Amino acid sequence: MYPGNCSVKVPPPCQRIAFRQLFGLSLLMAIVSCIGGCGYSNNGVSDQLTFQLTSNSMSPALFGPHHQATCEKCGHSWKIAAETIRPGADSIPCSACQSKCTISMQFPGQTVRAKKLSQDLVPKRFDVVVFPTASDISPYQTAWACKRVWGLPGESIELRNGELFVDESLFQKTPEQMLSQAIPLTYYAAVLCDSDRRSELLPFGHLASKQHKSVTAPLKLATGASVEWSKPVVDDYPEDAFTPRNLKPVDDLLLDIEFENHRDSPSTLCLVLESAYRGARQEVHCFFGQIDSNSPPAIPANTDGSSNSCLNVSRIYCGGWDGKQQFWINHDIDGMPAIQAAEENAIVQTKSSSEVKFSLRVLNGPVYVKQMSVYRDIYLRVDERDESNGSGGPIKLGDDEFLVIGDNLPISKDSRNGLGLVRRETILGVVE
Repeated sequence: MYPGNCSVKVPPPCQRIAFRQLFGLSLLMAIVSCIGGCGYSNNGVSDQLTFQLTSNSMSPALFGPHHQATCEKCGHSWKIAAETIRPGADSIPCSACQSKCTISMQFPGQTVRAKKLSQDLVPKRFDVVVFPTASDISPYQTAWACKRVWGLPGESIELRNGELFVDESLFQKTPEQMLSQAIPLTYYAAVLCDSDRRSELLPFGHLASKQHKSVTAPLKLATGASVEWSKPVVDDYPEDAFTPRNLKPVDDLLLDIEFENHRDSPSTLCLVLESAYRGARQEVHCFFGQIDSNSPPAIPANTDGSSNSCLNVSRIYCGGWDGKQQFWINHDIDGMPAIQAAEENAIVQTKSSSEVKFSLRVLNGPVYVKQMSVYRDIYLRVDERDESNGSGGPIKLGDDEFLVIGDNLPISKDSRNGLGLVRRETILGVVE
């Protein structure tokens, strides 16, 4: 059963009342119970609090009580939020192949740590914060809410067509910010083709993610092999069982690829990584091994005359979000920055929903891939009943107010729909 109307203490200006009325969707909030009370010290560390989650509005980043489901047909395994399962249900369709899957026993919610707020620790955008709120269970029971920060003090915030607008401008997330809140598509199957064009679905074990570490051996891609992702993506939450909603298409995706170390390879290895975003495409040539500086490999130009290439990188992030194509590389070379932009790309205006999202083509192999993960951006819904998604706001935040939203939007009760804005003085800490 979903809890009722929980709120924090906020001032009652009319703009805040209108904001809550605009977001009238009655959803679930992540309530967490504190272990040992607010003064709890973990292992003698006085600036930390420990909590156990009792609901799933922050999933899949943080799980409350949940069940496990595993598909015997395709091997896909995932968690299911306990509060979204119908009473008496003992099975659920697989989120990957739609086969019937048995539901396991219930597991307790995660125990998480939060660092207490101080003058030196101020919540940043996309931090997950913990703050007290009224309990629906008992007026004598202390309750806390656990949400992600989207709006900062003094800003004008608007949610428009699934995107965040800050002070009337579309907010551009860095790859680090994108990864901090993006939803892993663990069910997003890729098609692997060998040099003879024989195809197969890539095993789910190679679609790893931060929450699903399942890769046991590198994936070998021989010369002529290719991997392609082309399935349309929607703002689905597989952990929400039997939760009806109108799904929205999501174009904002990120592909994270980690390679084995090929630096000692006697020959020059090469693969082409291609990504598409809203009608625009980008190619990147990745070279591995020993490169002869006197005769470097020729790199074909992009359609706009530019060319992108990288040498012996350990990790690549590419895709497009917030109206912009992205390509970032993560070096494992001493002294190099952890992440650096390969090229500044222009804002993309055109749209296309039928194109291949990502593809890999091996021109000279073999190339070994340690893991490949696809993430989607959070589509910031305003009201599920509004087919066009409308416009959320704008609302002007006060000098000490934060706008917070749960990652699991279909079941989250937050600043969009009744929880209100959160004052800095009420925030207990930031989840680590």
